[in-house]
This record gives sequence, structure tokens and C-alpha cells, in this order.
Amino acid sequence: MMACIGLITIKQNQVMKRIAFLFVAPVLTHFASAQQNPVVRQKQVNLEKGLAIRGYDPVACFAQSKAVKGSAANTTTLKGVTYCFASAASQALFQANPATYEP
Repeated sequence: MMACIGLITIKQNQVMKRIAFLFVAPVLTHFASAQQNPVVRQKQVNLEKGLAIRGYDPVACFAQSKAVKGSAANTTTLKGVTYCFASAASQALFQANPATYEP
């Protein structure tokens, strides 16, 4: 009797995993495609005049906990979006690990 209950529980877990996958997969696909869509990407990074986050330094937001305007002398383009930095040091930090600082 206990073996039957264990077998039923295993089958139920398998069915639940399949159902969860059917719901989760489309959501993940949607977010992945949104990251590739240029229009969505522009909204995510708050583009103004072709500059991400309106030309502010994304690293300074984390390092200094305040908005610091970036300089045209320190720019990096990533995934078709240009980021400005207040210093070469901020630019180097961003280039080393952009996922940490991207909007």
C-alpha cells in the first residue's frame, strides 16, 4: 500500500513539473525576446538623445549613491546603447561587468 502511495506521489510530482514548465517557459521566452527588441530596450535604459539613462553615469549611481552626469569623453556602447561616465575609472568598472550596472 505504501509503495502505491509513493508511486502516485512521484507521478504527481512529474505532472506538476510539466505543468510548471508549460507556464514558465513562455514567460522566460517573452523576457528574453524583450531584451532583444530595440524598442523595449530603449525604454528600459531611458534613452534621451541616444544616451542611456539620459547621459548619467550608471556606476556612480551605485558607487556614490547619487546621480552624476557623465562626460562625452568617457563613453561605451553596449547592445546598441551608449553610456556616459563621469570618469575613466567608472567606465572601466562598467566595461568589466556591465550586467551589474545596466538598467
